[in-house]
Amino acid sequence: KRGAYLVLPQNVKLQASTGEGEYYAGKVYEVGMLDNRGGKLLQQEISSFIGAPIDGWIAVGALRERNSQDATLGQEELFSFKNLSYVLGGLQQGSIDTSLTPIDVIRITSSLAALSQEETRIVNLLEYVAFREEELADEKTLAIREPSIDALSRELFSDSRIVDERLAVTIVNGTETSGFGNRVARMLSNGGMNVVSVTTSGEAVDTSYVEATEKTSQSYTVEKLKRWFGISKLQLTDLVKEDIKIYLGKDVWK
Repeated sequence: KRGAYLVLPQNVKLQASTGEGEYYAGKVYEVGMLDNRGGKLLQQEISSFIGAPIDGWIAVGALRERNSQDATLGQEELFSFKNLSYVLGGLQQGSIDTSLTPIDVIRITSSLAALSQEETRIVNLLEYVAFREEELADEKTLAIREPSIDALSRELFSDSRIVDERLAVTIVNGTETSGFGNRVARMLSNGGMNVVSVTTSGEAVDTSYVEATEKTSQSYTVEKLKRWFGISKLQLTDLVKEDIKIYLGKDVWK
């Protein structure tokens, strides 16, 4: 097993995955909270930027405030046994914003605690992605010059269980965002999926869903697709050119 903490500088500008302008990485959560989807928007934009699916998120501001007396609190301490009871209590009280369940938190904390220092790495994206510095009127920002970090994403996020299943996946873009299907294909490919085709739906799709055969409907790949995109609708059908087909609708990541 291995663990990695991916560090994204807050003043990096992210191109919105839905094609609606740019965000500062450090402001994405705040922007999302304007319509009560801070964590969901953060998950969406970071996932699009690194080109890899993300299972969950947690707002760590409360943890940093609680540990403010420790100026050296780092990423590797956010899921630590010293914070475990506080996080679980916050989940129970609803005072910590996260998509993780108590079981998720315990599992992540236990898994990280079991790793040695040699099995854990902190990855600063500044070391892997070429940036250029831009001076703005009000502040300094970093703009991406070469955003492709796919090799790193495949190294860190490729899921061996998905790779072993070797199921062929077709993506159908039913949103109104041009190129969204290709962006999702990049993410799924880096996550270990065998994406064989990307197409555009002839008409808009309101609710995202997955088509699968009776056999592949029980696969780990289908399970991950449903979790990554918040899909509950699964249709059993006979497929010829692929094993699984995912239809991305207007509701995706909403």
